[in-house]
Order: sequence, then structure tokens, then C-alpha cells
Amino acid sequence: MESSYIVVPAAALPSLIQQYNLAQTLQFQQASLAAATASPMLLTNNLGLGGGGSLAQLNPMYSMAAVPGAPLQQFQGTMPLPLARSLTLVLVVAAAAALVATAAPLEKRQTASAAPAAFQLSFTCDATAPVFCAKAERALQRAARRITQEFRFRRTVTCAVTFFLPCGSASPPASCSETRLLGSATPTAFYPVRLKDDGQLYTVPSALLKQFDHPELDDASRVAYPAFDLRARFNAARTWWFAEDGDPPGGNGTLAQNTFDLERVATHELLHGLGFGSNVLLGLPIASDTKPAFILPQYESSPPSTPPSLGVVMSADPFYRFAHPGLWDRFTVFSNGVPATAYGANITRAFDRLVAAGTIKPAGSSGGASYYNPQAVVDALAADPDASSAMQALARFGTTRESLVFDTDAWPPSSAASPNSAVKYPLETGLAPFTPGRSAVHLADTVARNADFLMVWASNRQTYGSMIAATQAPESGLGPATVAILTALGYARSSATGFTSRANLIELVPETFGTVSHAAAFAAPSVWTCTAVVMALALSL
Repeated sequence: MESSYIVVPAAALPSLIQQYNLAQTLQFQQASLAAATASPMLLTNNLGLGGGGSLAQLNPMYSMAAVPGAPLQQFQGTMPLPLARSLTLVLVVAAAAALVATAAPLEKRQTASAAPAAFQLSFTCDATAPVFCAKAERALQRAARRITQEFRFRRTVTCAVTFFLPCGSASPPASCSETRLLGSATPTAFYPVRLKDDGQLYTVPSALLKQFDHPELDDASRVAYPAFDLRARFNAARTWWFAEDGDPPGGNGTLAQNTFDLERVATHELLHGLGFGSNVLLGLPIASDTKPAFILPQYESSPPSTPPSLGVVMSADPFYRFAHPGLWDRFTVFSNGVPATAYGANITRAFDRLVAAGTIKPAGSSGGASYYNPQAVVDALAADPDASSAMQALARFGTTRESLVFDTDAWPPSSAASPNSAVKYPLETGLAPFTPGRSAVHLADTVARNADFLMVWASNRQTYGSMIAATQAPESGLGPATVAILTALGYARSSATGFTSRANLIELVPETFGTVSHAAAFAAPSVWTCTAVVMALALSL
């Protein structure tokens, strides 16, 4: 099962009517345009509609009205069968609002005033049950719309979403490593920018770079963006609960053992794909029976000439150089008041010094750049006092509860969610040993029972809706810390009149636009990727 669709803010409806020349093809029943635009909407090109009926019959997603309990109006009139294959149908999720399509297939027209979509989702489902795939797709649609309740988007974020069968089977063998996975998401490409205050290069996920208000980014064609800004994968063999299933048998929103609310998990993972937790500095844990534990920052395993849009292999074999810190890292500060970037800089300087001294010798070269054996790099850094001290500090802070915070005022001073309201939000550092994909990339578990429950690493057995009600979280389910962090990174709030300006704060370098020199280096998908976890187990002291 495969389809594509776009989630857009409801306020964009007037522009879309103009963009697609819909004025004569859409009619409202019992609702004016103003009333209908009070809720999000969906564009889809693969609904497969062939006749009349209620909206809920045409697409069960619409049994979930924007206003709980609000009745949906009947779909009146008929739809010619050819339309099922070619019509781009616009439906508005709103109480007492339904659209009727009555005309021939529509031809898209580009207009300067047309508002962009927030998300464009490419959905693939490998499950054997079509009913499951349909429910899963609707859950992803709802998850994307929740994010648009809190943020507005300058340019469309493209997402590849896959529901997979572990090891390709509904009954995978016990040896299948994918069996326990619920879901994951990661940005596919990171782009270097130079921050003007410290002159250093930091990497920004493509989904976030698209949102910056910067004169050199006005022409989107200048940047070689990837086909998909993020990739998300979900295990179709796990037991999922869907909102249209009704209250779980246990009542009070409590799910059965090993059952999970897909909409809740999907919203969590999509936020990771937008850059929440794109940590580079606390990368790879390296344990030893005889020496102190170390944490090594992420490093690049692709030649420095690899353009960001192609995706750079991270923390595998070989080792080219340490990755630039991510913009996320610029906001992370340890409990001793020292920024995480300071420790990363010490380790990088030690590596450069050891290479210049011949202590770390090249294992070969590719594309004009030398590469090294990862284990040889680890051994040399462990023997160097400066590097060893910094890597031990990363391991100590990375496994000490509430020793790392996301400081919304770390860059720039005005980047807090609102003036004079900078807050330091504890990140997850209570896991021992340090666990890539969990540690440092989530909020601390101390918020698991408050309005920021969504972005802790472990999900409880409550439905999304019941957790929102119990914690008095916003309707979107995105708590204040989650929203403040994404705002500090550069996403614009839905209530904002413009987009986050970075014109006076960042400098775009040639590599930002895909013109790559051999001296450039890029950070690729962050620590929740499988490659990073495997290498963390392979390296040792």
C-alpha cells in the first residue's frame, strides 16, 4: 500500500483555492469558508473514492472530527469513477464542514501567494492487512497535523514513512534484531552553517534549514535539498492501538500490555526527524573493564567531498574526522556550566595534534582526503591526557541524572520562546550505561508525568489523548519544553507573523549550497541510527 499526501494549516485554504483553481469545483455544505478554515486540512492524491456516502465512509479518518463529538455532514452528490484516479481532493476536518467535488480533474497552477504545505508524507506499508495500513496512514496524518498546531512552516518538510515487517516476515525468527523496535526517525541530511558569534561551523538538518528566514535561502533551488528531509520507520508487527478503535478494554485510556498508541509514537518520532535530539557530541560510548568509560563524539565515515544531500555515513569504518557539532549541541550545557561544545573542541584539537605528530597514521585516502582506522584513533585519544579527560567527562555527565540541560538562551540570547523567559530543560542522562538513541536526545524522565511526557524516551501504556487530559498538555500534545526547544532551534510558532530570522546570526558557506571542498566535513544522521549503535559496541579500550 503506498500513497502520498500533504498536511497543511487550515489558514492556507484560501491560497490553495486560488492555486488549484478550486473556486468552481468545491462547494461547502452548512459552513462558510471562514468557519471551515478553523481546523487543519489534508490534500491527498490517492483516496480511491468512487461514489457517494458519508465522509466517514469515504475515509474513516474523518470520523475523528476536530471538535470531539461533532457530527459530520453527509457527502452529497456523486463522484465519477475516473475522478478516483486523478482528482486532487481537498477535505477540511471541521465540525459541520464537508466539501463536495463536482468537476473534472484539476491542473495545478503555481502562484506566488500560495501558502506552502507543512508536511509531504510518502507512505509505504508492508503489512499484510490493508485495514491496518489504512489505520496506520491516518495515524501519521493526525500526528503531522498535531505538529502544525504549534508551528508554521516556510517550506514543505518531506518525509518518507515506512511500516515494515521485521526481517521481512510477520513471524520473524527469534534472532531478528528488528523485532523489539517500535519506531525510529532521523534527518537524512545536515548542512553546515557558520555562526557569526563564535565563527564555528555547525550542522543543521535540512527540515530546519528550510524554515530559516535568510536572504540567501529565499531561492530554495540554490540548496540541493534531499528527496526526503527525514525518514521514519515503524514496526508493523507490533501491537498498535488507533484512535478510531475506541477506548481500550481496560478503560481510562489504559492500553493492554505491549500495546502502543501509534499516533503518540509517530508524533514523537516526527519531532526527532525535525531535529529534536540531533546530538553529535555525546555520540559513541566506549566501555572498558580496566579503564574509565569514554564517550566519543560522532565522526564521519564518508569522504569530506560527499555533498550533504547524499547523506554522510556516520561513525562506521573508516574514520575521516570528527563531525562538526550540530546546532542542537550549541544549546547543551553540563551541570558544571561548561557547554558540551567545549569538550568536543578539546577532543577534535587533540585528534588534529596527534595526526600532525604522526601518532595517528592514515590507513589510506579517498577523494583527496586521508582516512584512519577507528580503533587506532580511539587508542591514541585514550592515551592522550587532554582527549582522555574530555571523553571521560562526557561519559560521566552522560550517565549522571540531570547533568545536561538544553539552554534555550544559549544562542542567541534572544532565542528563548518569549523575551526574558530562558529556561534550562534537563535532558536524559540517567541511563547507565549511556544508550545511543535514548541518552541525551530526549527530555529527562522527570517530566514523564507532566505536559512534556511526549519527548521522554520510554512510553507508558496510556493513549495519547488520555495523557494529554491527565497532564493538561496542549491539544497538540507538545508540551511547553518541547515547543520552547524547537522554537529555540529556529522553528516558527503557529501564532508568529513571520519566520525565524537568521540573517544576522549565521553565515552560509559554499558547502551549504552543495559546493563541497575537500576540507569540508558534514554530520549525518544522529545517534539513533543503527550504524552508530553497532560501532559503539565494536570499539573498545
